[in-house]
Amino acid sequence: MSKHLIETLLNGEPIHETAYDDYINTIKERTDYEKPAEAITKERSEIYGAQPVFDKSVKPEEGDRTLDFIKMPTDLRYYSYMSDYGMTESAMILYQLIIDYFNKEEKKAYPSQYRLAMETGKSVRTINHNLKVLRSVGLLQVRRTGIGANNEYRPLLPLTSRELFERYPKALERYVKHGKAVGKIRRRDEKRKQDKEAEWE
Repeated sequence: MSKHLIETLLNGEPIHETAYDDYINTIKERTDYEKPAEAITKERSEIYGAQPVFDKSVKPEEGDRTLDFIKMPTDLRYYSYMSDYGMTESAMILYQLIIDYFNKEEKKAYPSQYRLAMETGKSVRTINHNLKVLRSVGLLQVRRTGIGANNEYRPLLPLTSRELFERYPKALERYVKHGKAVGKIRRRDEKRKQDKEAEWE
């Protein structure tokens, strides 16, 4: 049942409204339902072996999708300092997902908001909010295609870190404050390390 349900959901196929509660009850009956993730991972590793290392240098065989990954622009990492402008980790994940859906020939992505909600585990409302955030910080262009049709999206390249911090003062302020906090912890840890080394002399 679990494999069929998972495939149905991943394929975006509709499930009868009354079936959801039955599926949820069946899932809750699993013997591993209350176990922490660490215990489940350990058990599975003992039975099936450890998960393989994600080695980007390995060229996958034809049709093998296990090494697929979403290309992420390097400078996107600095957008984590844009929280004062509404940027969140879930908005960054949504941006990456839209990149994954980008059609090279048509130069746009057009996943439905429902597909985006299912793939991120977020509500449709959160998806719509995050789309607005991505537009407001200059990471996304949106073309509304009307009721019943999927919107079209064009992901835009992130600003370089220098451009970002020059353009958005609150991001720069957050970066400076974070640098101060991390620097303080680093100096404390370095002092502890020196003190320990001194004890061994």
